[in-house]
Amino acid sequence: MILLPRAADELSIPFVASGGMADARSLVAALAMGAEGINMGTRFIATKEAPVHEKVKQAIVAATELDTRLVMRPLRNTERVLTNAAVERLLVKEKELGDKLTFEDIREEVAGVYPRIMLEGDMDAGAWSCGMVAGLIHDIPTCEELISRIMREADAIIQGRPVRMLALSQTRRMSRSSLSGVDCGVAQALDIIGEWWTLLILRNAFHGMRTFDAFQEHLGISSSVLSARLKTLCEAGVLEKLPSEHDGRSFEYRLTERGLDLYPVLAGLVLWGEKWFPNGRGPRTQLLDKRTGKPVDGVHVLARDGTRLGPRDVTPVAGRGADEKVRALVAHRKTRRA
Repeated sequence: MILLPRAADELSIPFVASGGMADARSLVAALAMGAEGINMGTRFIATKEAPVHEKVKQAIVAATELDTRLVMRPLRNTERVLTNAAVERLLVKEKELGDKLTFEDIREEVAGVYPRIMLEGDMDAGAWSCGMVAGLIHDIPTCEELISRIMREADAIIQGRPVRMLALSQTRRMSRSSLSGVDCGVAQALDIIGEWWTLLILRNAFHGMRTFDAFQEHLGISSSVLSARLKTLCEAGVLEKLPSEHDGRSFEYRLTERGLDLYPVLAGLVLWGEKWFPNGRGPRTQLLDKRTGKPVDGVHVLARDGTRLGPRDVTPVAGRGADEKVRALVAHRKTRRA
């Protein structure tokens, strides 16, 4: 944040920003601070073309920004590395020896380890360079896919940020807080799936979409927002993140049993939207019965005998797990009916 603008003030030649660069946000920020472009190291290691062992790429994808360490500071040869067993041993030696540490003391952890790690995939062979930017790396694309995505997202940020900032200033007082503390089934569900991007991600998942790039390309969503929403859905057990069954080098997001239980919700939204907000050209999406090829007959609440029930046919009752607010809500409905 300081060095790039200072470089722009002092230099009369083009320069690029390096360190922690991984996506469109990095590029736009670097351009805003005077750089002509960005230099990416760790990000390019996690690409399909990178000539390193697959375990190295998977380690970067699995890592967070908290999984790196600074080593060799007593030797004035500081390097940021991805933590592993060898790195932890090295740090113990640094702590025990302090200023008396020599390169000979840590030879086992740093000397000649790169071929064993990068080519053989021995991830505990020693210390190897990796930036905190690993926390922003979630997939293993081709270089072409990576660069195209960065340029596409950078253009969207540059074009769209002023509009979003104006909208934010108008709606700041309406910002949503977490509903996790509201002990109600509806509130708990909304805390997971109530944000509009989340519902669109689930819609696409039910259409068979599985990969990060596929979601991003179809929705036009930024990688940071998509990553956050996918993480929430995985942590809630709605999706699960699994190695791709096609190449094993990337990941897929698949609906779990809990996620599949949301189908009536998504189907109901589709049918409700088509009924009440048509576009005048005809149905945008139709749900057809595979057996007959005919449109499904809506999503309904049914009695045990199959009778369709509406809101006036159902009596909500506070269960054993209900808190005072839920009991008050149920009591309010009874009062209204009386």
